[in-house]
Amino acid sequence: MTSPSFALAFRTLEIGKKVPEIQLKDIEGKEFTLSSIKGGKVTLLFWGSDTATKEKRSLSIMNRLESLYRRFKGEGLQFISITSDPDSKEKVKKLKQEHLWSHYILLDEKREVYGAYGVHVIPTVGILDEEKRLLSVFPFTHSLDEDAEGEVLVAMGKKTAEEWEKERHPKEALLPENKKKAQRHFNLGKNFLEKGSSARAKEELMKAIQLDPDHADAHIALGMIYLKEKNPKEAIQLFERGMGLNPNLRQGSIGIALALESMGENSKAIEKLEDLPKKGQEIPEIHYHLGRLYEKEGQKERALSEYKKALQSIFKEDW
Repeated sequence: MTSPSFALAFRTLEIGKKVPEIQLKDIEGKEFTLSSIKGGKVTLLFWGSDTATKEKRSLSIMNRLESLYRRFKGEGLQFISITSDPDSKEKVKKLKQEHLWSHYILLDEKREVYGAYGVHVIPTVGILDEEKRLLSVFPFTHSLDEDAEGEVLVAMGKKTAEEWEKERHPKEALLPENKKKAQRHFNLGKNFLEKGSSARAKEELMKAIQLDPDHADAHIALGMIYLKEKNPKEAIQLFERGMGLNPNLRQGSIGIALALESMGENSKAIEKLEDLPKKGQEIPEIHYHLGRLYEKEGQKERALSEYKKALQSIFKEDW
């Protein structure tokens, strides 16, 4: 039930679980290990500068995270960036001097850590707790800078999750009071779900539906939890209820496809997903899950094609 954005970021990891060890040299040739950092939150950035587009996106988030590191390193925040660009050492040294970076900058020339973490999109940000467990992860989107900074502030206790959600969704202040409260519970539930806390997510989503029974997104998100709990039939009912309230919600159809997959009906799941792009819903989730299903069915070429389409949908550019 992993979201496609997460899967495109750290494909091999799970929220709440310890991340693999990092053992690399920094750009000065000194040995570094993640386990040598004791206590404090850790922000990881996988970045690159081998193309102009990658460099522009990477430098934007790099400087944002460097600023946060300088503000909160006295409170235990650490920042590590990792690049795998071939022959990049001298260029990275020049960039470090130009931008006055002070954090750990590591070279993964053999792409060992990239492989262990399942990194597929550059730049990608991950946040770890004091025990090196993954709290959250963000592949590149056009809101990466803001999303990553907000989550770092929450992790450092500088903002509550509720305060961050209000900042992300300012238009909700115009809703009627019951819908406003329902939306807050929904946002919290979605946040917990993305971080792997299904029990807390379920509680918040049920509150949202109690306050606003017509909240289509809450029905569908709750359906995802029932699906994770291996209750596909009840999940389908929630998906259908959500789509009945808002037929345009693509996640309802995707959820039904996932439920069919969990019931062993892969061909029906594929058929459900294949029909969605024909309706003008060209979105990463559809292609990602189609890729998974084709891969399960041994159709590797079709799987690779769908994964490529998922990436193209995210970045809106040729690969």
